[in-house]
Order: sequence, then C-alpha cells, then structure tokens
Amino acid sequence: MSGKLQKTLGLLAVVLPVAVTGLFANGSTTVGKNPGKIKGRWLEVQDVEALKGYKGVYIGDVATDIQWKNERNEAPIDEELLDEKIVEHLLLNLRESAALGEVLESAPAEGAEGYLRLDCDLTVEPGSRAARYVVGFGAGKSRSIFEIHLRDHQTGEEVGLYHGYGVGTGMGFKLAGGGARKMTQDDIQENTKEFVKLLEKVL
Repeated sequence: MSGKLQKTLGLLAVVLPVAVTGLFANGSTTVGKNPGKIKGRWLEVQDVEALKGYKGVYIGDVATDIQWKNERNEAPIDEELLDEKIVEHLLLNLRESAALGEVLESAPAEGAEGYLRLDCDLTVEPGSRAARYVVGFGAGKSRSIFEIHLRDHQTGEEVGLYHGYGVGTGMGFKLAGGGARKMTQDDIQENTKEFVKLLEKVL
C-alpha cells in the first residue's frame, strides 16, 4: 500500500466518527457531530422504524437550570424566558419540517397511541461577562447543554435523545449588550434547528 493511500485512510479513520450515519442491526442509529461526546450535537434513536410510525408530536416538560459561578459578572437570566424560547423555536422548526407528523399544541388524551413527547432540559453556565470583554481570548465563556428526550406518550419509554452543546465568548454582541442571555438564546435557536435537521436525516 502506498504511503499516500495509507495517509488518506488514516484521515478517513479520524474524520468518519465526527459525523456518523449508520443503521445498526437492532434498528438504532446515531447521527451528528461528535456522537456520544459532551461537546457535540447529535441525535441517537433506538429504533428508526418505530420513530417513523408516530403520527404526531408535542412538547412535554421543559426545564432550564442556571448554574451561577459569580452573579456579579452577569445580568440575571430569566429561566422562564428561556423555557418559552425553547418551546417557541422547537414548535416553529417542527412545523416547518413536519418530520414527526402533526405538531400538537398540548398533550393528547391519556393513553392515546402514536404520539411522541419531547421533554427538554437546558443547563446553562453563564460564565463571566467581565472576563469576556476585558480579558478576551476565550476567558469567561458561557456554556450550555441542551437535551431533548424523545418519549412515547403512552408508555413513557425513551426512544431517542438529542444532545446539543453550546459555548460563547460574546464576540459581536458587545455593543448590543451581549452576555450569556443573548448567547443562550442563540444556542437554543441553533440547537432546535439542528435537532430537526438530524431528525430529517434519520427519517
């Protein structure tokens, strides 16, 4: 084998795990960037064919957790506002795609079959605005982890998980006020789009 071919195969071995699109024998699949890693955006589905069988979807529980390290360096972030942004952007992207069928405003009747519930968890570490603006070079970054649990409405069984990691330095937001609030809202918007994009790839 030539040295050039060996080098090419070596590069492929490094690149391929970054964006996995593989259907395993048990019907499961994982797609997205850095699958299984904290610093990634990926969707894991236990049974692709079962996911295709749902006729509708609705948003269930939404919970935001702000993990403060130093409140003096950040304007307060309203957890309820972030919850509302999650619902707003998720509904918008689901309706534009129709990847999971009918998008319901509320939960269907108890025990109804064929519906998927999306439970969302957002964890935010605001970081330090002062460090971002004064020190720079990545200091004081805000971080967020956004997860969407895909669960069967009737059984409560989890059939899939979306994981999205976000990080921001505040670049570009200084004149407008910036801060973790703005960056987290941007992360929510990006992650809900990425979630639906990966759903479309799977379905």
